[in-house]
Amino acid sequence: ELVQSLLHLSEEAATGWERMVQKRGRKRTHRTVRIDGFERVIHQSVHRILQALAEREPRSLVRFKHILTGRLTSTSYSPNGVDGESTKELCAILSRLVESDRVHNGGGLDSSEVMMLLQKLLFSSSGAFGRAAGDSTRIVRGLLLATELIRLPSLNDGDRDCIKQWVLRILLPSTRRMVDPELGSPGLAFLEAWM
Repeated sequence: ELVQSLLHLSEEAATGWERMVQKRGRKRTHRTVRIDGFERVIHQSVHRILQALAEREPRSLVRFKHILTGRLTSTSYSPNGVDGESTKELCAILSRLVESDRVHNGGGLDSSEVMMLLQKLLFSSSGAFGRAAGDSTRIVRGLLLATELIRLPSLNDGDRDCIKQWVLRILLPSTRRMVDPELGSPGLAFLEAWM
């Protein structure tokens, strides 16, 4: 029940600012700035607790993996609202669950599930006619997840090589088209983690 409450609270904090902005017509007042700061503090605290649970008690959190993975693939969940930290924190939680599974021989999140999620984020949005609006958001989420996964010391060489190849396909397209500017910063973060 505690984990379920934390997950609910993290979603509420992540989407609270958007709802408030919609209600007030995008007008920022002193009160909305204070509430925004308060929601960030709550959100960061909740994610720190979830990360600690992923490291120390992965079994309590892995039961809710469908919620965590669903948030990364959902178009309605918008954790990038203000600064994108929510997505990074969510990816860190998932990578800690993978690490816990490897270190404790079970009880965490199987890396094959996360690899399928990563592949879905990086490639399911691209089609024969280019990318639709919002596809770059999914790819950015994939790059953030790839960055967290590549940092794992226990990640096997096969998964590590696969992640590198996938990300390089995104960052170095075979066509002469330019890389989406939104992918620049997370792409560089991945390359830095890889090195």
